[in-house]
Amino acid sequence: MFKQLAIASLIFLSSILPSHAETLIPIATSSQGVSLYLDTDSVQGKNDYYQYQSVSSDGKVVTKTQMTTACRERTANVLAENRYTLNGHLIASSNYRDKRKLQPIIAGSTLSLFSEAVCSH
Repeated sequence: MFKQLAIASLIFLSSILPSHAETLIPIATSSQGVSLYLDTDSVQGKNDYYQYQSVSSDGKVVTKTQMTTACRERTANVLAENRYTLNGHLIASSNYRDKRKLQPIIAGSTLSLFSEAVCSH
């Protein structure tokens, strides 16, 4: 059942993401059953400072998030977030640009999982 749900989520994710964002790699599945993916095509930056997009899904809602990570400093923040139903309808959109400073990454957090993947990319 979980495998079918994961496959259905991936098919949906590929349909809502822009065409340039085609390479989603699985990062982890949380203890709450949320699947986490990094869009490797979206990773941009240099000097250990990167912006990228992540995708997560609990099988009911898909969340697409734009983030920034400073690898050497071990800091990060969320720039924007869009939440969609599984059939692609936008539920909520939040834009945090210029409102949040980079914050220390908490070990074991979802943000730390994405930051580790980006910094080793």
